[in-house]
Amino acid sequence: TAARWAGITGCSAANHKEKASELKTFIMEELFSDETGMFHDIWSVSDSKIRVKTFEGAVWPLVTGAASQEQAERVIDESLLNPKRFFSPHPITTVSMDEPLFELRMWRGPVWNCMTMWAARGCMRYGRKDAAKKILEKALDAISFQFEKTGTVWEFYNPFMGEQNAVARKPYTPYNVPCRDYLGHMPAVAMAEIWDSI
Repeated sequence: TAARWAGITGCSAANHKEKASELKTFIMEELFSDETGMFHDIWSVSDSKIRVKTFEGAVWPLVTGAASQEQAERVIDESLLNPKRFFSPHPITTVSMDEPLFELRMWRGPVWNCMTMWAARGCMRYGRKDAAKKILEKALDAISFQFEKTGTVWEFYNPFMGEQNAVARKPYTPYNVPCRDYLGHMPAVAMAEIWDSI
């Protein structure tokens, strides 16, 4: 992006392009775990005791194009479309369902549809329209199901399509359920448009 801005403003983009290339190499070579088939933070990638499979490691390297094609294929097939990891009845979970730290609490497992949309876009970047379609179709059906059941859209969702009051925010918050009528994390129209384009 900085390189594109530099070109628009008439400045040299060479330094930005070089940094982007270095960062992509770093992500591909240093942050990918062959064991998990996902990307992780540098401090945890080689230590299984502290390594956690989260949506960040399954989504952002694909969205930004920082994964190799082979790495992207593994992330998509082994994580995003895996019903034991992120492909819940309402995809995608924020933490892999096979992690001991997974729970139905804010950012520990529930679904944020904005992240689901980005997961689909990452799949499409790597030519996996089939995966994007599966993710979006399942998520849109789940959103519709909860809307029919509750009459509203939610800040985040129960990945198992259970009761929304079974999903918690943070222990210290007085209103300990997802916000109702919350459009800030609800790109359903964009998700439907992407699905329709496939």
